[in-house]
Amino acid sequence: MKRKKLTASMIALVMSVSLPMTTYAANWYLEDGSVTVNADNSGQTVTQGSTSTPDEAPVITQRE
Repeated sequence: MKRKKLTASMIALVMSVSLPMTTYAANWYLEDGSVTVNADNSGQTVTQGSTSTPDEAPVITQRE
């Protein structure tokens, strides 16, 4: 019985660690200035004005 609980706990732990992390995309507005997206092996960075932020799925749009 203890072995089944241990096995179930280990499976649950492995599954929870292997789940992909969710990254929420930010909205970048053209009215606020030019937008630059840089990508390398460590991910993507979006720069607008003096702000540089990691963003894996940027949404570049207009307000209206």
